[in-house]
Amino acid sequence: VRFLDGLTLQPKVMHSIDFTFFDLDMHVTGNEVKYVKLWGFSSFALTRNTEVNVAVDPIDGSTTFQGTMPGTDRDRPTDPWMLSSEQKNKAVTLHFEDVADFKVELGSINKIPHWGAHHNFLFVAQPSLQCG
Repeated sequence: VRFLDGLTLQPKVMHSIDFTFFDLDMHVTGNEVKYVKLWGFSSFALTRNTEVNVAVDPIDGSTTFQGTMPGTDRDRPTDPWMLSSEQKNKAVTLHFEDVADFKVELGSINKIPHWGAHHNFLFVAQPSLQCG
């Protein structure tokens, strides 16, 4: 993700910005697990009853946030400010300071190879898991 000045299209440093990634879950069979992998953030927030696993890679400095509980299309958020407890538990908010860009990888881990699956990744540039 790169931030650019709207007029000059030159890199723009964002002094403080938050991104929230939603719907980090797995297929009801447990076969496919969604994850986001990020570099360069300052801090992150999860709920007390989170269903998101966090793993730090000391080699490349990344952090992976991975779903641990099944989900369906019916529990996907439609409004980042009106989240159910279940939706909040499958989300992570990341805070970035003084960044002009950051790296993010969106993916799924397929435990059994197969065809025909697709995934939606939902995110917004706001702190949906933090109180105003």
